[in-house]
Amino acid sequence: MNIELRVATLEDAELAYRLRDSDKDEIYHSGYDDIFEGFSQSILQSDHAWAVLDNGVVEGMTGVTEMADGSGVLWAMSSKELISRPERFTYAADLFFEKLVNFNHLHNYVCSSNIVHIRWLQKMGFTIEFDNFVVPRDVPFFYFTRG
Repeated sequence: MNIELRVATLEDAELAYRLRDSDKDEIYHSGYDDIFEGFSQSILQSDHAWAVLDNGVVEGMTGVTEMADGSGVLWAMSSKELISRPERFTYAADLFFEKLVNFNHLHNYVCSSNIVHIRWLQKMGFTIEFDNFVVPRDVPFFYFTRG
């Protein structure tokens, strides 16, 4: 297994064209008509963003924005290829969470239709608050939290 993390660059936003359909839908439902623009904004607005490389190819991206209270607003997206290999996806997640140990609390919202992400968040120890949601466009986003 040759999974590694490195600091993300805007060039890595090309992954937007190979994202899972549910991740593309999540970007759209969060308010972006242009998936590439929405994905690029995730990178630009993050205090820390990492590309997940599988054998040298960017197959995932994740980031966090530091808040004044010491918490982090977390996001993650992946290609169909990475998510189809659970052992690689889990290993990449472990590498990512090692970088987040200084955050006392991680949180954000997840698109209600992104079932894979909801299940992954629960597996990673996050609580999904199904009664705490926002609707930026036409689909609810549930609040998730850990810590």
